[in-house]
Amino acid sequence: MRATSPFFAADDLSPSVRSALQALPAPHDGVLEIVDLPVIVPGVRFELSTEQLAQAQAIFRDLFKHEIKPYADNSRKSIRADWRHWIAFCANHDRLCMPVQFDDLVEFLSALIDAGYKRASLEHLLFTLKLASRLWGCPCPTETAQFRWYWQQQCREKLTSRKHQASALNIETVDHVMEAITTPSGLDSLLELRDKVYVAVAYDLLGRASEMVRLQWNDVRFDADADGGATCTISRSKTDQQGAGVALYLTPRSAALLLTWQKQRSKATNYLWPAVHDEYQQNSYIFHRLPRYRLFEPSPAANAKRLRWDTHLSVREADRIIKRAAGNQYSAHSARVGAAQDMTRAGMDLPAIMQQGRWNTPTMPARYAENELATRAGKSRQKALAKLRDH
Repeated sequence: MRATSPFFAADDLSPSVRSALQALPAPHDGVLEIVDLPVIVPGVRFELSTEQLAQAQAIFRDLFKHEIKPYADNSRKSIRADWRHWIAFCANHDRLCMPVQFDDLVEFLSALIDAGYKRASLEHLLFTLKLASRLWGCPCPTETAQFRWYWQQQCREKLTSRKHQASALNIETVDHVMEAITTPSGLDSLLELRDKVYVAVAYDLLGRASEMVRLQWNDVRFDADADGGATCTISRSKTDQQGAGVALYLTPRSAALLLTWQKQRSKATNYLWPAVHDEYQQNSYIFHRLPRYRLFEPSPAANAKRLRWDTHLSVREADRIIKRAAGNQYSAHSARVGAAQDMTRAGMDLPAIMQQGRWNTPTMPARYAENELATRAGKSRQKALAKLRDH
């Protein structure tokens, strides 16, 4: 269960917080911008010199001029969300948003810890505040000895580095999803087919949601072997920001489903207005939106604001696919967890699992497989002890 921030209580937002949050824009994807980490916000105080303001503006101007993207789009969205959180606290308690004060930071974090926030979420907030301090030319209290001691105490007494693990989507559940009876025809059948393909491919690739939603048809090579398998290239991932890419195997079942989806997806144009048929047909992404009912041409004003039909799914939509196909207890990360566990159950060693899942360290795959590994180690120990007793 996700923790609820005490500074975003919808029924209890003060006028100052409401005004501050409404003034924060939602910028488009792209390079980091000054509107991602603003200090000039209604109802929020800051103490920066003219030189500090000018220096920050120069940094952002250079980023925009040279199209420098220091962070991926999802990271940038997280940075914006963290900053909104800090602004809400400052507006609510009439505190300086910049420079960050030690007492304010401790109060902010302590309130979030009491609200049930996890260590990983808090560490991301600290990263954002350090980044903002650096950009606005201010010292950050996170670098002080007293903050380090405060944080060590919180980690020791109230926080744990152990992260929540997504429910595992194991091979038995994947098989059940594949064997489920589908709707004979219509949009519901297309939706079910796309969802099945997503589950099958995500399991085969141990795919992260961010990787899955960006897969394109030219990433897949069919007839990779005599059995009808295929290969799929993940061109960029969380652990491959430079885009070296890696080719992975898709089972014949997944390859056949992909081919069926490739042929059937065009039927969705029957439910779209003619002007966007080409837009939909030219979508190069494997996983994309589908109309849920017949759509008619919108007005010019509505057409300018509509979602396009030639883009990929969001990570949130990928999460809904897994829940719809397999059950609400699963998430977009479940296929990755389940596949790693199944490889352990099958007797594969950790280096092989790391290679298949594109992990740089053994920490996460070992976590995913810890129950299976503990059971295996316990049984081996019991067998060894039994041999000692026999002697």
